[in-house]
This record gives sequence, structure tokens and C-alpha cells, in this order.
Amino acid sequence: MNSHEFFNLHKKLIIKAIEELQYEELFDIEYNHSHFYLKISEEVYYTFLGRISVWDNLQIEEESFRKYSNGKVVKEYTLADFFYEVQDICKMSDETLAQFIEEGNQTIYGDLILNETLKNINIEEIAKYNFKSVDQILSGHPKIIMNKGRLGWGKSELEKYAPESRNSYQVHWCAIAKNNLIWGLDETQLAFSTLYSDSFDESELKEIKEKIASYDLNFDDYLLVPVHPWQWNKYISIQFAPLIYKNIIISLGELGATYTPQVSIRTLSSDTEGSQYDLKLAISILNTSCVRGIPQKYIKDGHRLSEKIEKIIADDNILKDKVIVLKEVAAISCPMPEFDRISGGSYRYKELLGCVWRESVESKLGDNEIAIPTAALLFSNDKGSLVAEYIKQSRLTCEEWLKQYFKSVVIPLYHLQAEHGLGLVAHGQNTIVILKNGAPQKLIIKDFHGDFRMASNSKHINEDFGVSLDTLAPEYLIHDLITGHFVTLLRYFSRVVEENLDYKERDFYHLLGRVISNYQDDKNIGENINLLKVEFEKVLVNSVRFVAGYSETAQRLKPMLGNNIKNPLLSDK
Repeated sequence: MNSHEFFNLHKKLIIKAIEELQYEELFDIEYNHSHFYLKISEEVYYTFLGRISVWDNLQIEEESFRKYSNGKVVKEYTLADFFYEVQDICKMSDETLAQFIEEGNQTIYGDLILNETLKNINIEEIAKYNFKSVDQILSGHPKIIMNKGRLGWGKSELEKYAPESRNSYQVHWCAIAKNNLIWGLDETQLAFSTLYSDSFDESELKEIKEKIASYDLNFDDYLLVPVHPWQWNKYISIQFAPLIYKNIIISLGELGATYTPQVSIRTLSSDTEGSQYDLKLAISILNTSCVRGIPQKYIKDGHRLSEKIEKIIADDNILKDKVIVLKEVAAISCPMPEFDRISGGSYRYKELLGCVWRESVESKLGDNEIAIPTAALLFSNDKGSLVAEYIKQSRLTCEEWLKQYFKSVVIPLYHLQAEHGLGLVAHGQNTIVILKNGAPQKLIIKDFHGDFRMASNSKHINEDFGVSLDTLAPEYLIHDLITGHFVTLLRYFSRVVEENLDYKERDFYHLLGRVISNYQDDKNIGENINLLKVEFEKVLVNSVRFVAGYSETAQRLKPMLGNNIKNPLLSDK
């Protein structure tokens, strides 16, 4: 990659920052003589062409973007330059600014890898990819500016373990004494031996049993626990040394099946054909909003939550043929007493060693079906867009395809809230759409450990979900759909559709409004969850980091509110 391409990545991320921080009401953008201006000082300003979307957010034309200093065009500038200039506007302390810039440089390095990965791949080829392959080449969270922060990883880790590198690797396995673990699975439905067989062949399992026996220990007293190789080297081998020296933890090394990372970093897909399970492993790096460990809260009974959600869906006539649950079938956590007894310490020290087994996407597909994370619909480059290829495969018109998407994805998510008072934070990674011959057919949902909540008036409020679900007032829970899917995914998707398929944003949302109106016609929808009301609350995510900083004892970031958004779904807007 040459210097022009390198600085162009900085420019792209600055453009994204301006767009998102204008939406979050931090930047005042001036408009004069057909151009937009972001004035930093008397000497420095940025100018560009663009438009204001139906969400009242700025959409910048990249080719028109220029930086001026003392009346002259600046040719090379960095993301660090930009955030140093706007530090006071963003109200960041020096400490927060420095770490924010570190996250930015990490994100740009990930973009460098991704650009190299995509150089020789065309859109038509990507449109044939399975879930695992397409997920690896996605850019990351569209709304969060620093979406590849991964603080804690260096160059070698990013090139080996980041999804855009498209590498496969074995995980590090440990045998850990059962009496030192929190663990859960439904033993009437599944055995750990079945999970082991998804990662090991018979000869490998035999060698593992022989190694444990060589310590004069009983294999049945232990569970096999997968650990990310980086996590083992960085944390487990040192911080859990007391348990290792007591043979409570026995290191087995890197062995078994190879895995590739999904865009969420800590979830891994097996490379073995016919594999039934993904692994979700603790990786104690800060990525986007929090450190990506495995919380203990859902370990023991998390599988019961998955089973309960699946049963509710199976018993619902609207959902049963439209929604598939990727069940989290088993989980293990190994507490470390030295950290657990410290009540005021950072949460990350209590999430260092754990894993979850989740059903794989590919295990849920039928003939002529592929599944893609809904975030894949945002993928476009100068040669076209992925959604245009899917529409071409389906032989539907753009409007017919979109209508089918809304019926297959949005309506089931809305029905789950309207009928059951249950909400999933429906962003582009944990909502997966099944396509048959390119056309949307069904929705797959996943990530119930923390991303699944209940309305305070849910008809299931007194039922046993296995774990205690976070409960919100229905008018707040509905934002799992409004903010989680409309603002966080569709806001970008409608732009891709307009720019690549010439289907206007306004028409996109009016079509969605009609689909929702048809659903609501025979339902008694309360105003507090009415998706056709005049305004929505605006939830801010990037600004939260500027306020909260990076304190080691800070809990996961909580969003803030901006001014209300005029509802683009209304036909008279």
C-alpha cells in the first residue's frame, strides 16, 4: 500500500467521524454556496459536498472532501490531527484523547489489512460466500467510529487473529477440574463428549485422556475448555498460575480443529465441514464499547434461556416459520478467587476464562440457502454493492426484494416485542438473514447473553427463563429495534440502496412504513411501541466515550440521549 492509499484511509475515517458526530449533535456544519463547511478555527476548516438524509444526518461525498489550513489545501493529514483539532468541541480530556487516538490508529491498521484482503475479490464472488466467509470481510460496527480498536493487540496479533486477515488457527485447550468451574448444559439433550467431538477426532481425544491420566488424575473429573491462544499467553498462563501448579488447570496446548474468527472477534467458526457449533471465547481486549471477556452471569443457565426463546418462537404462528434461534447450548467459566473477591475492580478481571458453545449458522440451512449477517447488506465499493448482487440473483425488483426483507427481518423482530414484550438488540451482527436464491426468507437470531431483554409488561414476566433478564419499560425496550436496527443498520443500508440502485431513501422508509402499517392493522399496538409515531428518541454512542473515558474501573458504556428524530417511516414526512 502506498502513502496515498494510507492517508486516504485516514480521510475515510475522518469523514465517518464528521458524519457520526454531526448526527450526535457535536458538530455544527455550515452550508454556503453549495458546499458544507466544518470550521475548526480561523485557520483550519474542512469543506465537502453532500446531503442531509431523512434521518437528518450528513452524508458526505468522499471525492469532494478537502482540508484547508491558512487558505491552502492540506494534502496529507491523519485522524490524530483531526481529533486533536476538535478535542475541545468533543470535550475530551488529554488522557481520553490519547487513548481515543490509539483506538483510531488500531482501527486504521485493521482497515489496511481489510483493503489488502479485498483487492483481488470482486462483488460477484463475495455474493457466493457462505456466512463465515462474508462475515470476515465486513468493516465492523457502522455507527461506532473506532470499530476495530482492539486495544491490547499489536501488529502480529491483528495479522494472525483479526477476521479481516482471514487466517485460521487452533485454539488452546485446557482440562479444568469440574469442582473449580461454573458450567451449564442440558444433560438430557447434550453431553460434553458431543461438543468435544465437534473439535477433536477419536485419536486426539485418546491422547488427551492419556495426558490427564499421566498426572494420575481421572478424566471424568475434568472438563475440556477452549481458550483463545492470545488469552492463554497474555493472561491465563500467568494470572491463573496457582491453579495450574495445583493441576486444577492442565494445559493441553493448541490442538484439534482450526477456527476462523467472526467479525465480533471472540466468536470462532470451525473450518471442519459439518461442524455443529461455534466457540465464543474470552479475549480481554477493549473493542468498541467494552472488554470482550465472558461474563459469569449467564454461564450456569444460559442454555435454558436459549431453549425458552426457541419454545416461545415455536409456539407463535407468525414466528415459527420465520425465525431460527442459534441456541447457546453450553457454557463454562473458571473463576479466579484472587480477582472475584475484589468488589470494586474492573469487570474484566472476572471474565478472563470462559467459553460458550453456540449452534453454528451453517447447521441451520437448507438446500440453495445461504445466510449473511444483516451488516453484509452495507457492503459496497467502487464496483457495486452486495445487495445489488443478491437482488440480481433473486430476479426480484429492488422494491420487491426490500419488501421481502422487511417482512422476513423487521416484522418478526417487531412481533417479538409487540406480542411477547421481548427484545433483542438487533444490530447487524446478531441478526442474520437467510437468502434462498438471493431472496430474503428467514431470520436467525443469536447473542442472548446480555443482548436479550424483557419489557416490564411482558406476558412472560413471571415465567422461568433460566436467568434473570434485564427488564425495561416497553418504550425503552423498543429501542432494541429502533436504535438497534433502524438507526444502526437501515440508516446505512438505505444509503447503499439509493447510491447503488437508485431507489430513493424516502421511498425505502415509506415502503417500510407500509409494511409495518399492514402488520399493525389488526394489532392493538400501544403508543409506547408504535413504530409509526411522529418522533423517536435519538441514542448517542460515540459521545459516551468522550464523557466516560477509559477508566479501568468503568463498567460497560451506557448510551446518552440527543434531540428527538423525526420519523422517516411516515409517508407525509
